Amino acid sequence: EALGAHVGVALENARLAARQRRFAEELAEKVAGATARLAEIDRAKSAFVAIASHELRTPLTALQGFSELLALRRVAPEEVARFGRIMHGEARRLGRIVSDLLDLSRIEQGLAPALRRTTVDVPALVADVVEVLRRAAPAHPIEVDCPPGLPPLDADPDALERVLTNLVGNAVKYSPPGSLVSVRARRRGAGVALAVEDRGRGIPAAALGRVFEPYYRAPDAVPAARGAGIGLAVVKALVEAHGGTVYLESAPGVGTAVTVVLPGVSPA
Repeated sequence: EALGAHVGVALENARLAARQRRFAEELAEKVAGATARLAEIDRAKSAFVAIASHELRTPLTALQGFSELLALRRVAPEEVARFGRIMHGEARRLGRIVSDLLDLSRIEQGLAPALRRTTVDVPALVADVVEVLRRAAPAHPIEVDCPPGLPPLDADPDALERVLTNLVGNAVKYSPPGSLVSVRARRRGAGVALAVEDRGRGIPAAALGRVFEPYYRAPDAVPAARGAGIGLAVVKALVEAHGGTVYLESAPGVGTAVTVVLPGVSPA
């Protein structure tokens, strides 16, 4: 009996030791995975700082250069209005970048972006955004399919402008010159579905689950298309703050479509 008891204790100790080893191995794997993920985030943030600095410097350089020419009166009178339009566009671009950075900070703190809601007319919003982007990217035809009779939205117009500008801007940035970019709006229940589609190189299936993460850029992204990797993260946060949803479909060699679904004005 004593021998049997000793054998039982020894077996139990062996099982306990085996469980402890498995636990230690699993814990080590989890720690290694978390460490690798933190290192990846740190690298992404470092890349983000460099790219964001470039993104901010570009409109600032344009504003400085044009304002100096105007201040020194080295501009022909007929050029003043054109310079003013360029400066206005660059100032708006700078404002969008700063707004994205502020919203990204709120996202990382677990806070929803602040909204100033009013009634938004979807066709007018789409027309305004597309007009600006057509001037900025004349090499890309942008097709609009926005039928009349769409329900109005209870939304922040500046936030929705940034959502659409980000999506159409990405479609232009990540597709070859001359390729078509489509913007479609459709009634979806009491709300509206907005879809932006390009004919670019597409996104690998392995990257689709991460495209809405802050700082993330797909590994096969167009090298010349610089971006801070915050656009889609901010789009998702702004859409969800409105009570909407956003989803992305993509196929390599075919293109990418991003659809935003937003609720309409609630009945009084």
